[in-house]
Amino acid sequence: MRKKIVLKSMLTAAMAMSVLFSAVGTNTAFAAGGEIVSFNITADLICKEYSNGLPKDLDKDLGDKIVIVSTNDIHGAVNDLTYVSQLRNRLKEKNANVLLVDSGDFSTDKKTVENYDGKKSDDAGFCASNTEGIAPVKIMNAVGYDYGCLGNHEFERGKANATAIIKAIKHKIVDANLESSGNSTELAKRAIANVDGVKIGFFGLDSLENHAWYPNFDYKVNKDAKALHNTARTQVNELKKEGADIVIGLTHLGVDDEPANWATKDSDKVKNAIKPNTNDKKVNKYDYLYPEGIRSVDLFADVDGIDLLLDGHSHTTMTGSEYFKDVNVQSNGIWLRNIGVVVIGNTNGKYEIEQRFLIPEEYYDKIGEDPKITDYINYVIKASETPMTAEEAMKSIEDYDPNKDYSADSSKTSRKSKQEKASAADDSSSIEASLPENELEATEAASSASIENEDAANTASSEDEANIEESTEETSSDDSSNEKSNDKSGKTGDHHRERHHHRNYKHGFGG
Repeated sequence: MRKKIVLKSMLTAAMAMSVLFSAVGTNTAFAAGGEIVSFNITADLICKEYSNGLPKDLDKDLGDKIVIVSTNDIHGAVNDLTYVSQLRNRLKEKNANVLLVDSGDFSTDKKTVENYDGKKSDDAGFCASNTEGIAPVKIMNAVGYDYGCLGNHEFERGKANATAIIKAIKHKIVDANLESSGNSTELAKRAIANVDGVKIGFFGLDSLENHAWYPNFDYKVNKDAKALHNTARTQVNELKKEGADIVIGLTHLGVDDEPANWATKDSDKVKNAIKPNTNDKKVNKYDYLYPEGIRSVDLFADVDGIDLLLDGHSHTTMTGSEYFKDVNVQSNGIWLRNIGVVVIGNTNGKYEIEQRFLIPEEYYDKIGEDPKITDYINYVIKASETPMTAEEAMKSIEDYDPNKDYSADSSKTSRKSKQEKASAADDSSSIEASLPENELEATEAASSASIENEDAANTASSEDEANIEESTEETSSDDSSNEKSNDKSGKTGDHHRERHHHRNYKHGFGG
């Protein structure tokens, strides 16, 4: 493990030197949702310069590149999937081969996100909740995802619902540590995308924090950390045997302190941990890497042959670690706060990850929307206004037809750009400042009453909510079983130790 972490690095000079990606400093946190993340994460690969609707470095012919666009923990933010679709369109216009992947928790809403003033699930009419997860799946199918893993919240509503979600998904699901007991849908453990002769291997892993859930859905899982690592090791080896040029894990493991405690509370495991080579006095056992840990960073450090983990679960915006430069783990936060990009190319006769970075949401207007997908999303949101079962949603929400005009069937929701929203806020402040005091008080009173009525309605409502060629894949059992805090993309804050952790989920777990 020590040898692996010293020798392995996929960060090329181009990635480290590019003027497009600004470093945001050390000891910063980009987690959302209130999870405590004491592990030293960084998000220093952030794209801030754009040209013709693309990251500036990609505004060129990309005929010899494979670009992976990634998401995770969408949690109801389906409106922003139009930008994912348009990014893919623009990349294809530059002749790139594009793969869309997701790392789980796509089928459930999240009403609020700590330290964030948006309400993306609300903006989408809580369509995930109203359709028991089918609405976001229909939209993801329309966008055209290729591969993904499941998240723990796909296992939230019951076996019949989980089965309906899995069957509704059109992209390949890979989850190597979830084994069907015979009464559930078989899940592939790995898959290979053969892109013009280049083989990109994917394997999937789901969180062990929620290991007690899975048997209720007729999936067996070994909760031992060694088994998790051995499962990953087996999949990597098999993908290599099948000729994979690049191996990427689609994982829903996370990096927060809750899963870290599986190792940090064991003195023997702490003794065997890799400690960061730093004089930073803030370092403690949460910053170590554990050969028997269940976080994504622990797994990456312990298992050879993985080029990159595209992770989810802890709602963390990260591209790596300041202490461990060779830990190639990337995650986009929650609610599509970022879109991940991975560029694969041929370097000296070998296919490698040449660049990887995040596109923060404040730059989505640079990319623009996919008009047809926007219309379809609005159609789905409108069709999901009345709560229904998954089976009813499957029948009543039609699958996307690229030849159909959905504008007439959509709610025609106004989708203001971030600049328009900021301008509207400035105008509102200006009008408020010009009002006489008595008029201002009357306005505030009316606004307060309106908000109270809306909150009451929301409370009442919430009470009711309960052309890539694939190669071989394995479906049988494996042999082995922060002082300051600011979550907004591009901003810094000293997170290290003092993040507030709230896990306000139905089953008492986060992610």
